[in-house]
Amino acid sequence: MKKRAFNLISALFNLLTVIFVAESVIYNFRSDIIRVELVGGGFGWGCFKYFTVLSNVFCAVVAAVCLYFNARNVVKDEFVFPRFLKTVKATSTVAVSLTMLTVVFFLGPYAVFIGKSYFALFERNNLFLHLLCPMLAIIAQMVEVSEKRPFVEVLFALIPTFLYEIVYTVMVVFVRGWKDFYGFTFGGHFGLTPVAIVVMLGVTFGIAAVEKLVFDKFAARHSDLIQNEEKE
Repeated sequence: MKKRAFNLISALFNLLTVIFVAESVIYNFRSDIIRVELVGGGFGWGCFKYFTVLSNVFCAVVAAVCLYFNARNVVKDEFVFPRFLKTVKATSTVAVSLTMLTVVFFLGPYAVFIGKSYFALFERNNLFLHLLCPMLAIIAQMVEVSEKRPFVEVLFALIPTFLYEIVYTVMVVFVRGWKDFYGFTFGGHFGLTPVAIVVMLGVTFGIAAVEKLVFDKFAARHSDLIQNEEKE
């Protein structure tokens, strides 16, 4: 019964993640909506230059794969996910957690600084991408974990941030094809970009380490519950 409950709860959060992210991406392609950009340039295909969108799409794709295993687990009355999928799920959860925390503690105050509303970053589809989907991913991860992960896997969570920082730096500092919508250059001080890169990698590592510790506690509890059920 507990395995089935875990699967159904996990499936619900994964399904909501897929739906919300899909709706948010589609929103950026709709031509019947008048929108005001907050920090610079990106509707239609342009939305994919944002780490916010990329991290949420990454998370939704992983959630969709998890849905397949949710269904299979319910049929087989088990609670099993492939090891690789668990690692990728943890990595995608860190990515959207970084998005959420960056908005809450950096971009929100930055919006106020430039004369906008803090809550403008949580309007319409931004509510899904900046808050709800990251929260759904975190809760789903709490439900799905059933074993502790090696600490070295924390380093995998740095990959999406590192890759994006490379692209962002090239496009903002060298190509000058994007506005500095994440403020990496601190107002045009391109020499400070390495500082922003190191800081964001450090923050990502911190998020990954904290989430691992939290999820490990849930994993131990879930493992005990499932083992006790199997003994009954």
